[in-house]
Amino acid sequence: MTESCTCLIRVEPFGELDVEHRSTFVQVTGRAGVGTLLLPQMTVSAERPTHWQGISAAKRAKRDSLLKWELDSLPSDDILDVTQVPATCGILDELELQITDSDAELILENIAKGVWLAEAVAVAFCKRAAIAQQLFNCLTEICFDDAIARGKELDEFFRESGGKTLGPLHGLPISIKDNFKIKG
Repeated sequence: MTESCTCLIRVEPFGELDVEHRSTFVQVTGRAGVGTLLLPQMTVSAERPTHWQGISAAKRAKRDSLLKWELDSLPSDDILDVTQVPATCGILDELELQITDSDAELILENIAKGVWLAEAVAVAFCKRAAIAQQLFNCLTEICFDDAIARGKELDEFFRESGGKTLGPLHGLPISIKDNFKIKG
């Protein structure tokens, strides 16, 4: 026999959700429809922090400590358009703004011609990602050091090979959504 309970919870920004908890799943009904989440049995107390909250806080603190470039201040809450922050915050120079405003084809072309170094491209995108993280809390893992080191390796290969690239995406920064199993 399956035990179940039903309750109403509020999850920002989704509003009120009806939650039905059974031993191995939670069925959630909200404005966007109905969904089912598989969960182990657990109880959460609102009275004191739970184990996962401590783990989460430690993870956020570690992630935030890896930000190498910090905004002097965040825009006020009434500012809804933050698209100009990268250009006005002083973290990115003119070349880095040009790099991060370019499409993938132009980035690859300029790296292949030796106009831009892969390391410089990596640094520019790491800076832009650091700005985005501070504005939107969008990163779960920060791998800036790995990206910059890989850029240096690619630049070394480019120099030693007489201007050859290591494959068609040589030096192009990518971001991988966290639901893929990756090292780190």
